[in-house]
Order: sequence, then C-alpha cells, then structure tokens
Amino acid sequence: MSPKDCGEYRQAAGAGAEALRVARWHADPMAIKRMSIVDSVKALARPIVARALTLLSPNQRFSLAIRLLDRLPPKASQTMFLTAAAAPRKQLYDELKHATGRKIQDGPFKGMRLPDIDAFGWDRDHVPKLLGFYEAELHTAIYHTLAQNHDCVVNVGCGDGYYAVGYALSLATAKIFAFDTDPGAQKLCRACAEENGVLDRVQVGGSIDAFMLQNLLVKWKKPLLLVDCEGCEFYLMRPDSVPQLRYASFIVECHNFAQPKIVSTLVERFRETHKITLISEGPRNPNCSKFLRNRHSLLRWLAVLESRSEAMEWLWGTPLSESVSSDSGTQP
Repeated sequence: MSPKDCGEYRQAAGAGAEALRVARWHADPMAIKRMSIVDSVKALARPIVARALTLLSPNQRFSLAIRLLDRLPPKASQTMFLTAAAAPRKQLYDELKHATGRKIQDGPFKGMRLPDIDAFGWDRDHVPKLLGFYEAELHTAIYHTLAQNHDCVVNVGCGDGYYAVGYALSLATAKIFAFDTDPGAQKLCRACAEENGVLDRVQVGGSIDAFMLQNLLVKWKKPLLLVDCEGCEFYLMRPDSVPQLRYASFIVECHNFAQPKIVSTLVERFRETHKITLISEGPRNPNCSKFLRNRHSLLRWLAVLESRSEAMEWLWGTPLSESVSSDSGTQP
C-alpha cells in the first residue's frame, strides 16, 4: 500500500470514528445504553473496513479473504469463501461476456449464445459454461445422444436452458420440452431459446409428474430424458409408474445428499431394460483455456467452479431394446 493509500486509510478511520461519535451524541440515551460493546465495535469498524477495501484491487480483496478462512469454523469459512468469490467471478463473467459475445467457446454446444445473466439477476455457472468446462464429465454421453437423432428431448430441471436449447440447436427436427419449478428459470430458458432462434421448438413449463411424463413419452419414437431435479428423480424415474421409460434414453443427475441410495435404486429399476453407465464428477484443467492462462491461479480455479455440495454422480442409460409400443410414434 502506497503512502498516499495509507494516508487515505487513516483519514477513513478518523472519519468513521467521528461519525460514530456524532451519531452517539445525538442518539436517544436509552438506545445508547442498549447498544452492546459488540454493536459499537461493528459500527466503528464498518466504515473503516469498507474504505480500506476500496483501496485494494479485486485480486487483493480475494486473497485477503482466503487468508482469513483458516481462522474461521468450517461452515463460516465456506460461506465467507463463496461470498468473497462472488465479486471476482462476476468480473470474470463480465470480461468473458465481452470477449465472446456470450457464445460458448468449446464442448458439445459450442457457438450457442447464453442469455445475459445481468438482465435476469441469475447466476448458474455461466463462466464454466461459456468456457466449455461445464459438466465436462457428460460430454461423451452428450455427443453419443446427439448422434442418435432423438425426436424428443425432455429436460426436467432446465435452469437457464443450457441443455434444452443446446439440444434444440444440435437436433434440428427434435421437439424440446423443458420443465422447471422456478419461474425465473422458465423465463431465462425462454429467453435463451428466443436468442438462439429455436423458441418454436422449445416448450417451457413448470412442474411435471409421472402421469404427465408417461403421456408425453408415449407420443414419440425415440425420446431422451435429461433430469436434474434435486432429488425428485427418485419419484419421477419409476418404470412402474412411467412404463414408457423402458424405451427412453436418459441422463440423470443423482442427488445423493437428498436421496442417499438414489444411484443403487435407479440402477436396480433399470437393470433389465437399459445399459447403465455411472459417471462420476472428475477433474478440470483451467490451464487449457487461453482466456484463463495468464490469470492468478485462484481465479483460474474459480472460473471452473460449479459450487456442488459434494462430488456429483450421473447415470447414463440407453435402452437395450429399441422397440416401441404399437400406440407410440406419432408426433403431437
């Protein structure tokens, strides 16, 4: 910190102390008595810290927050880390947005344009998505399904439309059904579809149950399910309630923290009708990205962060039989 910065820091400290003194002088005497020592310290420290932080660069602020993590309990340190990471991650997004025009740079959906999260107040891993790192474990499965010419894709838990719109762009004749219980996600998915010129083939809705899913799947010859519904896959992926699932391919994100035995349960349900592949969360190498190569190592790893509560697993299922029931195969 330069001598000038140190002088400004001392001025900020003096200003903060003076502001507190004046506030306490004019405050209600009874309120002053009720103010605890901790509250007084917080009131004094807040303007000082705020001013001091403005003198630091984003990288310096982030590094300072990281050094404080070891002094905090685990849960508190995690919360602090994510809070501190928000600002530099947003800065990465802003720079990447302008550098790429919000077009995905790599992966199966390369060239797809993501909606601007600044317009929607929504942050769903847009930095790793734009860089092509998002859920990289699934790329092999995605490329395989894209080569199968599915005529229908049902995306349960569509979020910002990353998969729904990505498949719509890649499968030119497929009909896409995207579901999400979050109205904000529905709005963002529609915006993404419109911006990429596929809104006419992407139908966005709210919740879906087993009855609705069965009635939807039975109308198509070769459906694909993409399921990410925070544990509700346990109730939705039931071939006893949705018989047409036995003819559908699927990629299901398994939320073990919500349903501890979800992987083994789903494997058992589809063992006789599908070839099942278990996909586990793997490593990332941010140094592969030209955009990240010259940045601080903390920022490089932050760029590929997907903020998962634990290591994720997916099930990729392909039907052993391609036959369909006699009443299926007609498009709605």
